[in-house]
Amino acid sequence: MGHPLEIAGLTPEELAKQVANLRYDALRDFCEALAAQLHEDSEADLKRGRMKLSESLYDAYLASALVGRAVERAWEISEPHMKSV
Repeated sequence: MGHPLEIAGLTPEELAKQVANLRYDALRDFCEALAAQLHEDSEADLKRGRMKLSESLYDAYLASALVGRAVERAWEISEPHMKSV
């Protein structure tokens, strides 16, 4: 499978802005899903003997999971002040 350079015609900057504008609970869910996918990719590359790539993707997984936890804290702070959706 090829790796696209864009998603839905968005530049990386546009995509980042769209993702960052999500409500914090949705952004947390996105980060958790991203972390899970990176972990899966790391495991797949490990099985293929691609150690350096696997290690780099594992580091990205850990970083994404950490971002998800930080966004969760932001959600916990902001949720009481949110208007009902």
